[in-house]
Amino acid sequence: MSKGSIQLEKFTLDEDRSFRVEDQFRLSEFYFWHFHPEIELVYISANRGIRHVGSHKSEYVDGDLVLIGSDIPHLNFDYQQVNEYDMIVVHMASDFYEKMYSSSVELRSIASLLHNSKFGICFSNEVKSVVSIMLYELAQMTGFKRYTHLLNILYVLSKDHEYEFLHEQPYPHKYIWKEQYRLNDLYRFIDHNYMNQIALSDAAGICHLSNEAFCRYFKKATNQTFVQFLNGYRIAQSKRMMLLTDSLSEIAFASGFESLAYFSRVFKQVSGLSPSEYRRKTLM
Repeated sequence: MSKGSIQLEKFTLDEDRSFRVEDQFRLSEFYFWHFHPEIELVYISANRGIRHVGSHKSEYVDGDLVLIGSDIPHLNFDYQQVNEYDMIVVHMASDFYEKMYSSSVELRSIASLLHNSKFGICFSNEVKSVVSIMLYELAQMTGFKRYTHLLNILYVLSKDHEYEFLHEQPYPHKYIWKEQYRLNDLYRFIDHNYMNQIALSDAAGICHLSNEAFCRYFKKATNQTFVQFLNGYRIAQSKRMMLLTDSLSEIAFASGFESLAYFSRVFKQVSGLSPSEYRRKTLM
């Protein structure tokens, strides 16, 4: 896999298993924007990182625990990690929860949770602490014991009254996979060039569309304008840069903004805080 590789990720679930567990993921050097029909539960222990699921973009702190529905595109949670971290990923068949609805009343809170994964869900710090330990245990188990332990994990998640949806509406699957690849090419272009000036015509050219057609296409696909998306991506990168340098001017230009004043204005629009306020609140 080369840096910047983006693709439909394909899994093969063994005939004698309804899910799979991976605890050796190391994709930090790659921008891996991908999607798959399986429901995914991912935990990462990294101190900070980028959470990019569907049209949701934010920074996680003190690790992350997220449930991602079928075919929702997402970035690998360890992208650009430079320190040690653990990551455990569980993939479940897309019809995993449908079987639970008809099997027993006791499983319906789990089924409801998995059904709501179409919104994308992040969990509270308290539940994250508990479930992270359970996931480490899950990775060491096999057979029936592994299956029942996964049900225990999903039950704990279903009882988290502080979990948050990442999207206000179920993330729309508006395009066939061929169309998703076109959008993926654009995301890869942005990742490689966000620090430079990007004209609307540059982005439209990647998708082989006129400027007007591209604006309609991008808005329909992401529920954002291209400028909103690009600014949000640059701000996410600038937050990562704050770990490496104290100079806001240097960060502003390195993340693609033409001036410190414009960077500060956009940062507050996206984050609700000025760069200095954000640094004091989260990094000090």
